[in-house]
Amino acid sequence: MKCFNMKSLLPGLFTAFLFLLLLDANSQTVSKWDQFPASIKNRNSFKRLEWFYRPRMNEKDIFPREFIDKQMQEEQVKSQLKAGNETFFAQWTNLGPAGIDFSADGMVPHWGVVSGRVRGLAVHPTNPDIVYAGAASGGIWKSTDGGLNWVDKSGGLNNLTFGAIAIDPLNPAVIFAGTGEYHWLLTERFYSGDGLYKSTNGGNNWIKVNAEFGTVTHFSDLVISPHNPDVIMAAIAKNLQDAAPNEGIWRSSDGGQHWTCVLPGEGIYDLSFHPSDTNIVFAARGNEQSQAGFLISTDGGLSFTQSNTGLPAPNHIGRIQFDVSISNTSVLYVVIFDKAPLPGGMTTSVYKSVNGGASWVPISQGINLCEFSDQGFYDLCIAVNPSNPDHIFLGNVEFSQSTNGEGFSPVRNPAAPGGGSNPFDSYTHLDHHIIRFAPSDPSVIYVGCDGGVFKSTDSGTSFHSVNTGINSIQSYRVASHNTNPDILYSGAQDNGFISTQNRGATPFKLELLGDGTECFMDYSNPDIIFFATIGGYFVRSSNGGQSWDLLVDPITLNDSSAFLCPYWQHPSNPDIIYGCLKQKLYKSTD
Repeated sequence: MKCFNMKSLLPGLFTAFLFLLLLDANSQTVSKWDQFPASIKNRNSFKRLEWFYRPRMNEKDIFPREFIDKQMQEEQVKSQLKAGNETFFAQWTNLGPAGIDFSADGMVPHWGVVSGRVRGLAVHPTNPDIVYAGAASGGIWKSTDGGLNWVDKSGGLNNLTFGAIAIDPLNPAVIFAGTGEYHWLLTERFYSGDGLYKSTNGGNNWIKVNAEFGTVTHFSDLVISPHNPDVIMAAIAKNLQDAAPNEGIWRSSDGGQHWTCVLPGEGIYDLSFHPSDTNIVFAARGNEQSQAGFLISTDGGLSFTQSNTGLPAPNHIGRIQFDVSISNTSVLYVVIFDKAPLPGGMTTSVYKSVNGGASWVPISQGINLCEFSDQGFYDLCIAVNPSNPDHIFLGNVEFSQSTNGEGFSPVRNPAAPGGGSNPFDSYTHLDHHIIRFAPSDPSVIYVGCDGGVFKSTDSGTSFHSVNTGINSIQSYRVASHNTNPDILYSGAQDNGFISTQNRGATPFKLELLGDGTECFMDYSNPDIIFFATIGGYFVRSSNGGQSWDLLVDPITLNDSSAFLCPYWQHPSNPDIIYGCLKQKLYKSTD
């Protein structure tokens, strides 16, 4: 490796530096991306969003939705092909991955087949085998056999990112799906949705609801009253356009035809109707604002009041999720994450109420609910066993449970490679977003995480993957074989470097764990394959992927790196490989 001589570039760099100074002098505010604390900015969940969105923001630090939509329309026109006087659209075939097979990996073989991040889950009220999953990128999927097989129910939907799904408890053929997803601190950095959709035939067809909250949405929750299905509540976050604000709690009393904002403002993460009292609705609000905390409505969701006795101060409630015990409705639990340590010294803590949310006591003080560095701004969820108010499941990076309503311990697989000694021995893929018990059988539990959907049939004693057939992997890059179109490689978000030898007919093979990014095959020798992971680790195989060698380690080079580092081959001399870290451009001639 040798580093380029930068001296010849100094005049141009100096001019660029002066230009940036002038821009900064005229800037009124610091970029939102630079206002986050280091503990957040150093997380991969933050960096991958910054890499994707920050270059796409305009001069006002706003995602230019209308401009992006116009570009998409132009690309659709480009995809038209002309044959004589006829114009037709290029035909595309979905190559998956219909899951990634982790079973051969030496570190996490117990994860089995995984798919991409799942944010929305809903289980049929009387049949635990019927379940809907909403992917962060990849549409809506339905299983009628408990997750053994899945069918894409996205149909002709314009948007494929979903944050919430709700099934009418009295007429389960009716389903609502809210587009766009929501996480604290990164609200405006996730894929935005285009409104609310409704199906009246079990997801076979969808109609777009012409709702008052508009068509740019980030849904954090969506619930239908178990007492009157005409009453629906939705929690919507700030949108990417930073215009026409629609954030807050919205309510419909006519089955979703019309909507009213009953509580405007940011930070609504969770909603729930009281299981038996038609007048009570619960909500949770965060974002470290004065209105943050647990909210209770006693008029059916028309108005809400704060009920924070025993909870941390509102300015220490960043993200908050909750659940209500069905078997004892006086018992509720909330889980709170904040950037600064909460009482007890942890950034994630759980609180319990035994009086319907009127007051709270901490039940996890001194317990580290995340062995890895906590990122509850990105992944946080909690659920109570419907038949046992003391049995609680908690998801953040790892998955934990309490069996006595007080202490928590991780749920790990003793047969995993580490014998249950570390977070990678979790039954489920790391980074958990939603937990759903089957209403008709509480021994059946579905979990949505960065690895798709996992299921338990023994009340959470163990879990297994149910992802085969879900095409929802987020890919950074794709590389194809020079002469064999059946052979493909790809870098996947939070799911490694992957490959297929049969053009995606079966789940892709996991080559290496982590976030795979750049990848390409040597055009002069397809046995030589290059790929990179986040942070600038450049890797190569010289034997068709049978083994891999680390070529560049930014730590040993003592060089900082960007989240995604460019890595490519010279177009006419295959021995020349270029790689760029954050501060330097590197070159290999062998």
